[in-house]
Amino acid sequence: MTGRVCNSPRTGKNLHNNEGEILHRLLSERMLEVLRDGRETTAPDGSTKMVKATAADFNAIRNFLKDNGINAVKTVDSPLNDLVSEMSMRGLKFRPKQDIKEAI
Repeated sequence: MTGRVCNSPRTGKNLHNNEGEILHRLLSERMLEVLRDGRETTAPDGSTKMVKATAADFNAIRNFLKDNGINAVKTVDSPLNDLVSEMSMRGLKFRPKQDIKEAI
């Protein structure tokens, strides 16, 4: 495999740059699916049902966006950009870090 190799601080294992990009894209796409369509849950009796995104889902998505520097330049064909748009349509407001610091 070609590309830069990064060492994971949590596992100590090497992660090739391309693998990291693939994982990031897949996670972005899955979070967008959960936000738009909900997710399937399994009850103790084994039955399954679709549920809307929960507060925990929204928090995970919010953290993912924050961790990825949402103030970065967005591209047209990016699942991360789609997440931002979808969250904004659902009423979540994004404020620049400077505004947050001034409010504290």
